[in-house]
Amino acid sequence: MHRSRSLHNLGGPSSFPVATIVTIAALVLSLGSPAPAQTGNEVLCNQDIAKAVLALQRAYATDLGRCLRLGNFQECPDPALEVGIQRGESRLSNKLKPGSHCDSAVNVDGVALSRFGPITCPAAWNQCDVSVGSIDTLSDLDDCLRCMNYGIAVHYRRLLDLGRTGSLTPDDRKCLRATVLATGKAFLKSFKEVVKCARGGVKPFACPADDSTGSRFAKALEAIQKKVARCRNEAGVRGEISRNLHKVTRRPILSAADYAGELQTVSRCMACQLANVTFGQDQDCPGFSGMLRCDDGKLAAPGSAFVANEGDGTVTFLTAEE
Repeated sequence: MHRSRSLHNLGGPSSFPVATIVTIAALVLSLGSPAPAQTGNEVLCNQDIAKAVLALQRAYATDLGRCLRLGNFQECPDPALEVGIQRGESRLSNKLKPGSHCDSAVNVDGVALSRFGPITCPAAWNQCDVSVGSIDTLSDLDDCLRCMNYGIAVHYRRLLDLGRTGSLTPDDRKCLRATVLATGKAFLKSFKEVVKCARGGVKPFACPADDSTGSRFAKALEAIQKKVARCRNEAGVRGEISRNLHKVTRRPILSAADYAGELQTVSRCMACQLANVTFGQDQDCPGFSGMLRCDDGKLAAPGSAFVANEGDGTVTFLTAEE
């Protein structure tokens, strides 16, 4: 009845041809529910988070560089204890506290929390899916972002496997520091480009890690090769690496080319994961990096092995604890 009176007051049903009414109805149906309005605070919140994450990862890189310079990889302290990293985490937390752009976006503008970062906290090689899990508040998002960034930074060190490098010569130390720092610099350059791509935007983002020819990331990956080309082996031959460096990373290294390729793979994995977790994207990181375990960030379960006991036909099982 209400609809009939409205039409009558506007000139009656006869002033609206049936075809016109049908067309309008179809248009309304095709448009569906309107998209949520984008707010300035939503844009600024995403930018604030991205910049803080970039600064925090730079702090992790600086800390690793300090350990590389001193050569004490196995004794290198937990990065969570370093003052520079704690400051970086505080800056990230400040971007989510009351009075921040993120706080205004969520609690004043009514923007859904799912519009920032991941919807639920992923494992990120630090069991963040267990320690944080669902993200229901800005405080949860803060906990998740700090947990993920720690997990990514520590996993980067784990992939480098620096604890098994043994006794290093001065040439080894020089090579290792230059190549590992170039690897970290490469994935940070990639993330910086992702941040630029996302600037001024909101979810869903389409800013994956990009190593296409001519990209800044591609050039940074090439720089890793150049650093490796300056290394020297035990005999002092330039462009080769010593047997000590064959033990670096978790995959077989038989030559300088293998070493450069593996460092590039590690850098691609880190670049892809950092872009995904920060901007809630789903780029195929195993496919992009060529590293099978560059996926959900879950640590592999402890393995086991067995050996045959000579003479009696039995076997002994060895677990990770043994």
